[in-house]
Amino acid sequence: MNVVYYVIKQEPCPTCLGNETVIHPLWSAFWEFFYDDENPDIPDVSDIDEWFTHHGYDYPPDEEIPCPECDGAGFIRREVEISEVLQFIEDRLENLESYAMHEVNS
Repeated sequence: MNVVYYVIKQEPCPTCLGNETVIHPLWSAFWEFFYDDENPDIPDVSDIDEWFTHHGYDYPPDEEIPCPECDGAGFIRREVEISEVLQFIEDRLENLESYAMHEVNS
């Protein structure tokens, strides 16, 4: 049996880009439906209420909601094999060495 070591990789959420929230999907659809570059007037409250009532809401939901991918944390954590981490470090060192040699020769 081979032993495999893992580390925890934490990176910004690709969906919310670390902002912890996203626009509610129905709000995105609402703005796409109502907003027009040629006529950028903001819809009135009755349009908003009617839109969301038609989509099953008693009142409009919050426009921003916690990101469903990271549960509002702003980051994603996952296990990665330590060999992946070591390869990443090796690649970075090679890039740094290449950059340093370029700077010395300039």
